[in-house]
Amino acid sequence: MFDCLRAIATLDEAGIDIGPLTEHEVGDRSMRKLIRPILARLAERCSEELSQKVQRGMLSRRLVSAAITGLAH
Repeated sequence: MFDCLRAIATLDEAGIDIGPLTEHEVGDRSMRKLIRPILARLAERCSEELSQKVQRGMLSRRLVSAAITGLAH
């Protein structure tokens, strides 16, 4: 997350505007600097939650498979 924010800050300092392709970005530069870390953290949290759900799903499938095949202890 911080590497991404550092790269965005470098581009901002160079005067290069970047923006999302799928959403309209509103506000001035200072507002974007305030909002970007929040959005980055939200995206990171969403990714973490998805990873946890995938891991739980994989464990659940292993347990069901083991129970069906009789390999459960």
